[in-house]
Amino acid sequence: MDIGTRAVNDVMKFLMKNYPPPHWKVENVSTNKRGDKKNNSGFDIKLIRGKKVKKIEVKGSTKENGIPDAFQTEFDKNLKLIADYIYVVRYKNNNNRTKHKIYVIKKSDVDRYTHQMVYHIKISNKLKKDLDKHPEKYKWKKNL
Repeated sequence: MDIGTRAVNDVMKFLMKNYPPPHWKVENVSTNKRGDKKNNSGFDIKLIRGKKVKKIEVKGSTKENGIPDAFQTEFDKNLKLIADYIYVVRYKNNNNRTKHKIYVIKKSDVDRYTHQMVYHIKISNKLKKDLDKHPEKYKWKKNL
């Protein structure tokens, strides 16, 4: 399980404990039934009480400092957070089974700052795995 999925699951458990049914409903909207990322929700969890809905974006990290970068779908065109909160889950010693801390940042606190849109290309995971499996194939050779 990747760290993002683990963080969403841990926040779901945290919310269900602190906002129990039947008054509250906690819904994971980070994936659809096929397991694909939803295209335009901009957040991972809905916390629902009657007609009131709180939208929560979750960020998981093994680093002791900072916040993982967001996807552009998590901010609007004015670079304002779509969710009402960001929950940052930090794990100790690169071991995502041991929770370190959960931090809750309100939308108003996020939106006080100036954020920057940066575009990048994600290198294929298949290529990364191929490099790990067959490092000799990619070793530098002087005769290039």
